[in-house]
Amino acid sequence: MDDLLQRALRLPQDERRAFLRRESGGDVALQDEVESLLSSHDQAGSFLEQPAVHVAAQAMALVAESPAPPVRDGQIVSHYHILQKLGGGGMGVV
Repeated sequence: MDDLLQRALRLPQDERRAFLRRESGGDVALQDEVESLLSSHDQAGSFLEQPAVHVAAQAMALVAESPAPPVRDGQIVSHYHILQKLGGGGMGVV
């Protein structure tokens, strides 16, 4: 099945169905499975076309542009009551 899928992926989309009918040897279940895999492949689109480190860097740049508002002493965040700042550093505030 993997070989059939890989060969089908090399074809233009409009030629794949006829190729599968011809190459599946009448095995309708195989043809359906490969068509399903092709559809999933096409829907995945640009998934991981960029290395993950580039995507992470872009996300970090967005966060740096709009950091979270500061938390003040006495403020309530969710069900936590902030008493005072203990310390802070490059990764956050405690």
